[in-house]
Amino acid sequence: MADTSGEGTPHSTLPEGVVGFHAPDSLLDRRVEAEAIGYDPHDFGEGYWTGGAEGERRIDRPGNQLANYFTRLLQMSGGGNVLDIGAGCGKQVFDLRQAGIDAYGCEFSVSGRHLAKERFGLELPFCDLRDKLPYDDDAFDWSYCVGVLSMIPLPLLVSALRECFRVTRYGCLLLVMTQVGMKEFVNPHHILALPHGGWHKAIAEAGGYNHTHILTPSGPEFGMGVRPAEFIGLFSKAPKLRFD
Repeated sequence: MADTSGEGTPHSTLPEGVVGFHAPDSLLDRRVEAEAIGYDPHDFGEGYWTGGAEGERRIDRPGNQLANYFTRLLQMSGGGNVLDIGAGCGKQVFDLRQAGIDAYGCEFSVSGRHLAKERFGLELPFCDLRDKLPYDDDAFDWSYCVGVLSMIPLPLLVSALRECFRVTRYGCLLLVMTQVGMKEFVNPHHILALPHGGWHKAIAEAGGYNHTHILTPSGPEFGMGVRPAEFIGLFSKAPKLRFD
């Protein structure tokens, strides 16, 4: 199998202030293949979470803004729980729990689930947004899906969004950070880039409604890393949110 650790060297030709990586040819070939069928759970090595340039280590990212955001949402709904769909190495779930939030997560990659247990004591069940998530309808009051949808093949995007909405009673925070290029791009595992209108169209086709206005994220980076989000919003399968 190709080396898909996600590690690389900073590429100086990217715009100032953007941390990027040069994708090895083996990973570039794997990305092209993934555009059609998606990734394998072993395609993300441990270096994807722990390596990379300064500020880009996913295992060290701050989670205070995310915790503050969901604390306010939970105050609106009178409590509840939160699901991280594609929880990676579990850092965000850990941070939310440290803030007193009843948080859970599921993860696709073998390395992410291993690190979540080793570093944070979290048992993350396997999940794959190309298939049905391992939860009942409305199993969680709130959810979020960060940096995952841009790794889903386009033909499966709408069904993936439907799964996010299916397991969520109120709203799901969707955040996309893509910046896909040919040879140099911020995250060489990303395979899908859409304009804002394209994301909104897919969400509408999945039966989603935009509720970002009830609590707008407070900043472009939103505690997820060093780059601005290209698309972010709070969406739900319900036309109106009623907290009862």
